[in-house]
Amino acid sequence: MSQGDHAAADFEAASAQATKDFVASYPDGGLDIDLDLRGCLELPASAEEWASMQELAAGMALDGDVSCWGAPAVAATVRHPQRGSDGEDPAHGALHYPGRGTMYPAKLVGGLAQAAKDLGATFHCGVQVLGPITGGPSPSTMGNRAPGGPRIVNTSDGRISVLKAVIVCTNGYGTPALLPELTDYIYPVRNQVLMTPPLPPLWDVSGICTHDDFTYAMQRCDGRVCIGGCRNIISGMEVGVSDDSVLVPAVGLALRKMLHERFGAPADVPVEHEWTGILGFTVDGSPLVGPLSDLADGLPADVFVAAGFCGHGMTVCPLVGAAVANMALGGAAAEGMTSSVHPYIQQTMSLRRLRQSTAIE
Repeated sequence: MSQGDHAAADFEAASAQATKDFVASYPDGGLDIDLDLRGCLELPASAEEWASMQELAAGMALDGDVSCWGAPAVAATVRHPQRGSDGEDPAHGALHYPGRGTMYPAKLVGGLAQAAKDLGATFHCGVQVLGPITGGPSPSTMGNRAPGGPRIVNTSDGRISVLKAVIVCTNGYGTPALLPELTDYIYPVRNQVLMTPPLPPLWDVSGICTHDDFTYAMQRCDGRVCIGGCRNIISGMEVGVSDDSVLVPAVGLALRKMLHERFGAPADVPVEHEWTGILGFTVDGSPLVGPLSDLADGLPADVFVAAGFCGHGMTVCPLVGAAVANMALGGAAAEGMTSSVHPYIQQTMSLRRLRQSTAIE
């Protein structure tokens, strides 16, 4: 494993620990987020993909982060015989990540929101920010700020005067529109997900991904299966699409087919919920975290961004949230917050790296 891979793995582990600490410290005995730490499997879709996965895992195996499972071990863990895209049955094998797990994000977000509310935070739900946050000296610029005065943000619910800082954490939904300076570095990607009613256990691990991570699934403690992805089956793979108001029939069909043919769910299993969401991807694959002034001289230091998580936001957002709040407070650690910004954020996620990078072509 390279030094960069080690740094990323260490950061994800620290972020996971921060989540566990928050859950354990929640009032009334802790917060239930369906935390499942039985490890995860990555399944190949073909013999060629399996060969590539084994080569990739060779450099990680010495660290204990991953092990290669043969077909018998996979068959004993995933209840339904696996059939790859090359038609062979059972599966060629899988990569097993023993230290990984799953949780139900909605429960974690709900708990975070309640904790923030208890500390005095105010939520303005259903309010749209109108126009960019920052810009040039024109009086019509919605983020324009007089020296020493408040920054004005125009919204569908009126004008908000901001005395301390503005933090834009809209990922791929509207970050380029709110911060035009980032247009060339972050772009939206639409993703589709569905949820089934409770089903019998389909596997004995926390979560599964397959097809080069384009498809992923977890089975909640109540038996409901959440599966998402399959955007790689359509032209363009939903890159650049920011409309989350519609479902893509072909993707929905592929998700249902995957659930039945690879994981053994009934062919006619009903779907309780199905939705699309917008991921934020960056030009170099790393999130954008920090003050906008890090991007270029002359940009405001009181506008911060935390976006572009490339489909892996829940694994890193706990520490990112603490870090960007720390920055907005001027570096002073608030109660319960890390006393300093994690080095991985400073070195890999900082907007300063974009000064030398190539923008989206």
